Amino acid sequence: ARAFRMCLEGAEEMSPHAVFYINAADTTAQEDSIELVRKLRPELLEKAISLEGRQSFISTAKARRFFGWEAQYSWTDLLGQG
Repeated sequence: ARAFRMCLEGAEEMSPHAVFYINAADTTAQEDSIELVRKLRPELLEKAISLEGRQSFISTAKARRFFGWEAQYSWTDLLGQG
């Protein structure tokens, strides 16, 4: 909801057909992203070499650039609760 609101508030500066990815900044895997690529898709290793930690494979950089949105939460925030 926050991303949608922020996008609407910044809509005048954007193309009416702009597309944004809104997702977590990290993966749901416990291993680092680069290790997942190394194990599961080694042919893509060169493209994934800049991934840090459990960084998501899908970038939200465009949403950050256009209207300042960044993920606030991670599934790991919920560990140990319940």
